[in-house]
Amino acid sequence: MAMPARRLGGKKSKSLAGCGIFALIFMLLLGINMQEYKSIKKQVEASKNKSITPDNDRTEMEKNPDLSSTTVTSDEEDEDDKEILVVPEEGVEEEEKAAEEESEEEKEEEEKAAEEDKEVNWVESEHKDEDDEEENNENDVQEEEEEEAAEEKKKEQDNDQVENESVTTAVGDEAANKPAWWDSSKSTVIALAAGYGISTFEQFVGTLRATGYQGHIILGVAPDPASNIVDYFQKMNVIWKEVPISTGDSCTYPDFGEKCVAAYPDYKLSWGRFPLARDWLLECEECTGGVMLTDSRDAYFQTDPFSYPFGDKPMEELPAELLVFEEIPEQTTSHWLTAGPIGKCKKERLDGHPMLCSGSTMGTRKGILDYIDVMMEEFDNWKEEKDCRSDMVGDDQSIHNYLYYKQRFKNVASIPHRTGPIHIVGVQADQIFRATIKKAAEEGYGEDLAKAETFVNQQGYMHWGESKDTGTRPEDWRTWLPAEHELIDPETGFILNLDGKPSPQVHQFDRFGLMLGMPFLLNLVENGNSGGQQTEESFF
Repeated sequence: MAMPARRLGGKKSKSLAGCGIFALIFMLLLGINMQEYKSIKKQVEASKNKSITPDNDRTEMEKNPDLSSTTVTSDEEDEDDKEILVVPEEGVEEEEKAAEEESEEEKEEEEKAAEEDKEVNWVESEHKDEDDEEENNENDVQEEEEEEAAEEKKKEQDNDQVENESVTTAVGDEAANKPAWWDSSKSTVIALAAGYGISTFEQFVGTLRATGYQGHIILGVAPDPASNIVDYFQKMNVIWKEVPISTGDSCTYPDFGEKCVAAYPDYKLSWGRFPLARDWLLECEECTGGVMLTDSRDAYFQTDPFSYPFGDKPMEELPAELLVFEEIPEQTTSHWLTAGPIGKCKKERLDGHPMLCSGSTMGTRKGILDYIDVMMEEFDNWKEEKDCRSDMVGDDQSIHNYLYYKQRFKNVASIPHRTGPIHIVGVQADQIFRATIKKAAEEGYGEDLAKAETFVNQQGYMHWGESKDTGTRPEDWRTWLPAEHELIDPETGFILNLDGKPSPQVHQFDRFGLMLGMPFLLNLVENGNSGGQQTEESFF
């Protein structure tokens, strides 16, 4: 037990001796000798000179439990004792702070390294994504090229199949590719032929069937046709529709409604054929191929009009469902037939455009139905306007041209003169006919132009020196037109298109005069379509 220091006997030596004895007893009581003291001192000094982290301190303390368990409480210890027993906290704190800063720096360096690694990985990932994208694009391009190649191959196969299924024209013409909508066997020829005799039907229907055409023929005829006409229609597989004609007050077309189709009394007679054709076509569910709307009295056929390939371009390559046909280039819309009615009605002119013939139009079923709808819409406009109404028979051609050049028709193509299945010969035929009459008169084949015209109508254009007697027909009828006109084939007598092929339909042929009528067409068409040999069965 420690005792407080006191002066004993008042002497300093005794007091010091007492203190030394007390200190010795105190150290013995603590169980520490000098040797242990020196060892501990050395360990403390070593710890001062070594830079360690707090973790090192804890590890060192864990290794020497005596460092943490040794305690000195005496107030009378010397300086060495104080150095040993009292740990300098300020130095340790500085070391711990330096160690923490070093640890923080290392941590920051590790985080920075991690960020750099992350950035590198991101860049590498981006490059990898770009590489993957480029590779995918290359694969897509390759797939597209393969698909295009497959489509091209399929198109070639389809074209080959179409070529294999092509139909040869009736005159031994080259095979012509035809689309499904231009299938001749499913096509339809429609005409209004009311009031005509058997000879007109023989010329129109007879020549058409002589070409080998097997499709539909629909004709509008006067009520109660003669028995010979009915028999002929049945023989030729013609669908005929009786068309009652009204007159007087029954016709409601303003001002000029003297005659009309009974079913459409508000249209003049020349307009009535359009709605009738629409009705007949809608009634014919089997009429799914091409359609021709045409005049009948002044038209005949040399080959199947639905087998004509437009030269090197087959029908399926035409960019339209409606085909309109141009007359000879010198005949333009400046002609009175279009300039007069359009100028009066619309207060404008369509000068200088190729004249389109409204008497013959072709197209798909849909194309023709759309065409008729547009024509009827304009008919309704014209009949309501006083300046548009007239008794002119041919103003449907004025409207036909006006609508085309105002781009009112849908999906339409204009076929240049003498290049398609319809050849409008009217203007050129009239020029040739008038020139021939003048020549006949000059050469003494008639006292005047009227008699010279009669001579040409009976004798024709050629072989006048063989016989001056009217009414005789030369044996070589194939050369009925002089070669200088470059219009016919002398081997067959057929009128030709510019490509040298027979014109399938010849329209306005009557402008050549009466020689191109029955029975001349009998020889022309039957022999021409039979290779020059008379057919066993007459189509007339």
